[in-house]
Amino acid sequence: EEAKGDPETHTAEENEGKLQSGVLKGFESIDEALSWLRRELTDMRLQDQQLARQLIRLRNDINLLKIEQMCHEHR
Repeated sequence: EEAKGDPETHTAEENEGKLQSGVLKGFESIDEALSWLRRELTDMRLQDQQLARQLIRLRNDINLLKIEQMCHEHR
């Protein structure tokens, strides 16, 4: 998203709650930026949990394959 207009073209009243020199590019306010950041962090946390579960399953699969391989080697 792109911010509407340059911060320099707005009145002081319109700029209230905004940071200087377009630091909030794409966001209308700090609250909007923080909401977006919270959503991103929530999505990242969910993805992290999914990846952790996947890694646990893979580790279990690898361990089962190692056990199976040892059994075949001892025949």
